[in-house]
Amino acid sequence: MRKVSVIGTTRCVAVSSSSVAKMVYSDDGINWTQVTLNPAGWSDICYGNGRFVAVNASYGISAYSDDGINWTENMNGIINNTWIIRKHI
Repeated sequence: MRKVSVIGTTRCVAVSSSSVAKMVYSDDGINWTQVTLNPAGWSDICYGNGRFVAVNASYGISAYSDDGINWTENMNGIINNTWIIRKHI
C-alpha cells in the first residue's frame, strides 16, 4: 500500500501503486476490505470536504468517493503530471 487517508476516526482508505488495481478500506485499522479500481497504479489519496480523492498519474485520471468504497472515475483529473481536481470533486 502506498498512501492512507482517514475520515476522522471512522474509516481508513489506502491505495496501491503496484500493478494490482486495488484500494483497501478499514473501519478499525485491523480488518481490511479490498476494492478494485482500474487501472492499476494509484499514486496518492487524500480526504477533504467530505470526499476521498485518489489520483493515478500514470494514466492521467482521478477518482472520488464519499465513502471510500464506491468510486467514480474522472478521466480529466491530471494534465501533464500536474494534479488538477475539478470543482465538482
